Amino acid sequence: MALIFALQSDEQLERRIEKFKEILAVDNSLFQIIHKNALYISAHSSGSRSIDHLYSMNIGRNTKWFDELSLRSLGETSEIRIHDNKEIREYDVDGKVFALVIADGYVAGSFSPPLVEEFARNISTPNKSKEYLEDANASSFKVYIDLDHLKKANRLIFNDQLWNKGGLVYGNLLCEDSRFWLDGTYKAESKTTKAFLDSDHFDPMSFESTFPSNTAHFRINSVSSFSDFAKLITAEEKSAAVVDIEKLAELDSLFYNHFAKLILNPTSERIKKHQYLLFRSKNTADKKINFLSDSGIEIFSKGKQFPVYSVNDSQSIVFRTLAGEREFDYKNAVVINNDLIFAKNKDALAAYIDAWSLGRLNLSSTMSALNVTDQLWAEFSYTSISRSQNILKALFKPAILNRLISKHKQNDGPAHVITGIYRQGETLKLQVYSGGLEHELSGLSPVHAVALNDLVQTKPQCIYDGSDLHYFVQDESNTLFCVDNEGEVVFRTNAENKILSQIHEVDYFGNGESQYLFNTATSLFLIDNKGSNVGSYPIRLPDTTYAGLSFVQHSSIRDVKILVPCANRIYSYDLNGRRSSDFKFTANSGLISGQVNFIHSDRSNYILFKDVQGVAYVLDLRGNIIGQSDEFSFSPRNVFYADKGSDKVQFISTDVNGNILRMGVSGKISSVSNNVFGANHIFKAVDLDDDNINEYLFVDGNELSVYTSDMFLLLLKQFDHKLDPWVDIFEIGDGEVRIACSSTIAGENYLLDLEGALYEGFPVQGQHGFDINLSIEENNSVLVAGAGRYLKVYLIN
Repeated sequence: MALIFALQSDEQLERRIEKFKEILAVDNSLFQIIHKNALYISAHSSGSRSIDHLYSMNIGRNTKWFDELSLRSLGETSEIRIHDNKEIREYDVDGKVFALVIADGYVAGSFSPPLVEEFARNISTPNKSKEYLEDANASSFKVYIDLDHLKKANRLIFNDQLWNKGGLVYGNLLCEDSRFWLDGTYKAESKTTKAFLDSDHFDPMSFESTFPSNTAHFRINSVSSFSDFAKLITAEEKSAAVVDIEKLAELDSLFYNHFAKLILNPTSERIKKHQYLLFRSKNTADKKINFLSDSGIEIFSKGKQFPVYSVNDSQSIVFRTLAGEREFDYKNAVVINNDLIFAKNKDALAAYIDAWSLGRLNLSSTMSALNVTDQLWAEFSYTSISRSQNILKALFKPAILNRLISKHKQNDGPAHVITGIYRQGETLKLQVYSGGLEHELSGLSPVHAVALNDLVQTKPQCIYDGSDLHYFVQDESNTLFCVDNEGEVVFRTNAENKILSQIHEVDYFGNGESQYLFNTATSLFLIDNKGSNVGSYPIRLPDTTYAGLSFVQHSSIRDVKILVPCANRIYSYDLNGRRSSDFKFTANSGLISGQVNFIHSDRSNYILFKDVQGVAYVLDLRGNIIGQSDEFSFSPRNVFYADKGSDKVQFISTDVNGNILRMGVSGKISSVSNNVFGANHIFKAVDLDDDNINEYLFVDGNELSVYTSDMFLLLLKQFDHKLDPWVDIFEIGDGEVRIACSSTIAGENYLLDLEGALYEGFPVQGQHGFDINLSIEENNSVLVAGAGRYLKVYLIN
């Protein structure tokens, strides 16, 4: 059976569904929750009982990190019938019958109509329906929630096994007793419910909408278990302002740290006379729960009186910090994990809670939900940094959080107080007041999330033309997307097959405007800045290629040479797409499988490549053979590099065992370093420290290693999963070189320093790698990564 994760139904249902999809693409915590099970979401137009436009999305873990079915409409109803007073609809979906039952706030569906009818017979009896669902074939039976009637029905099918793995449910809960939270009673004879409440994963936060409207606060001085807590949650106590929780301190620490969540939005006139905020004392030795009443309270920090809250005559809450007072309406406050949080207005608070519930405060979703402005993101106040760590972990990089907590521990004065989260340009900043001093800490800032047609297929690429920055990526529908720096899709075009090369920026017309050159296995493409083909492009290649094109520009913008290896030949094209008749090369020993290299060294230009037999060739620009080496079997996966620091022209690459080979222009091997790597290793030679001598980077399986030119090991970094076949270096604004790699299996991108430490904010989620560009803003780097069906853009501060 599937866990149902429900969104609240309101006038902005469609927008919330899009937000939820965005969260899923960014945050893999939900995938960790559901493990191998699927997560099913359904939605239809708010305010309508029609299910003619029911959408489903299936998200599960697989080798592609997750698989998401395209959103689709079920189309017109082919049959409607009534069964036991329950409406059953059947649809024709791709020639198969899909049946739905609509009853009592539930919507259940399956491609097996008998399963739907059986569910319809049991739906009114929670125990039977739950038992039936647990016995149902999960691969053929899907359960949905009618979001339009969820609020009225107050029902949500619950799966104990998934919850015990740490699931989060936002909305009302149905265990075995459908009236458990409806009438505010707890039935101890319900074994499933009691087991749930006694489990280690009970999270009272999830029940913010289930507190009975006539409950102001409750006494817990006799609490000894979670079941006792459930019994007392509806107590009619209305007077006590301070409650002894001696026994509560002996309970599980998870419960102690996640005591309750109570939104101050009273609907009863009876309650409006007694405004209370649930708040745990800062000093845990006090073992008290404090309620904020009209008279206000005072809490203590290290024995010193530190007034934090009071209620003024206008019934607003005054939050006192060492930097001054800030006033908030009491209705715009919420307690989450014992942190009392104030928002500037009710809409901001509601969006904040939605973001918390759906994405556990994923930064991107929260910023979007709160409608970030250029000046002020949202203004919150937290009572304690130590109690806010679980919130901050979702908002800021681990290293920044550690610095913040370290400052907190070093301070002997009153509590640190977080008084604001600001957006300055594209940088997120956190304000912390401590001893009258303000600390600003910036984090990794998500900027855009652009939806693709399908899962990302290629490594994204940034192209900066001196004034505008564009991002390119291809998805598995073979659609190439071009996105501008505002997150808008400039164009999308279908390339027929997977793009094998980089996207090369050219000026075909010589007017300063950009066109984009690339190739697939069968064709050369040149498109303009609207995605339209230029000139006689696309050019059909004479044979299949397995490598990306090589592009070199000579004395003028149109004096270019495009080389593409096809079968055992290399073909040369000019920018107009005309094949050069004076460039002729045919390899005698086998197919040319790798990319062709242009290398400029000692005022001369060379063309280098290898065939599948491992034979290396050196050509001049007309395709004449200058040198050839069949002495060693070169790796077809790696290209040649100029050997920096050598007193003569030499090229370096590797053989199939990872040995570094130095080769002269004639093809003679001058030296070999004995280094053993797997046959599928990736090699890159690059000068990391500007001393005009190469260092060597290797990716082999799940290991990244860096060597000096004399093979001294500088870095060996092991990852949990196999790395992708690429490695690169970037400078990100601080002048320091970082090494980039990724693991599509893990769904993670990595950026490391030369000691192997991950840069703050990494790993960043995504597949097939990422690109970084420095040109958009001073001291900021732009990172672009593909994650599932999204192209994600970040600022690295």
